[in-house]
Amino acid sequence: GSVHDVTERKQAESILRETVERLNEAERIGNFGYWMQDIKTGDEWWSENEYSIYDQPKNVKSSYDLHLDCVHPDDRAVHDREFKEGWESDSEGHSLEYRIVKKDGEVRNILARYRIERDTQGNPLRASGTDQDITDQKREEEVLAKSREFNRAILMSMKDHIAVLDKAGYILTVNTSWLDFARENDVSSPELVGEGINY
Repeated sequence: GSVHDVTERKQAESILRETVERLNEAERIGNFGYWMQDIKTGDEWWSENEYSIYDQPKNVKSSYDLHLDCVHPDDRAVHDREFKEGWESDSEGHSLEYRIVKKDGEVRNILARYRIERDTQGNPLRASGTDQDITDQKREEEVLAKSREFNRAILMSMKDHIAVLDKAGYILTVNTSWLDFARENDVSSPELVGEGINY
């Protein structure tokens, strides 16, 4: 009877709390937050880590306006337009990349992925998705790109004829001296002296 019902309810509540705790931990590890939006009202629900990503106190009511206020001023109009264009798109999944500004002025990079739920007439009802802080990845990519650019500049400035090959003997890249040497020796066709050619 009632004792059995209470026991089942407590077990269900315990499982729910454990599930939420695991989801919150997964969000912290992956540095992402989850959100849902009622498209008609603009009301939103944010997960615990979504508040952390946007540097907002958890007692503040979440909304699309609050979300948009956190977006970098230079990205705000494009973000708003692209997000709303997703409502009319036939595509099931969508993604956006933009910057946010935290309260201390720090700028962070966000990758948002979301989907739109529709009624039987195809009208948008709800949006739900994740926002992932990809700032560290972006910085690593920038460092790597600068390193490659620096290395290539050194390669191009060297007077020796240099071609970089892979294990199969295909040319990955060559420097200017190598190209000049090839052309001076009557290799006139560009495709025979460029990248991707077996040496």
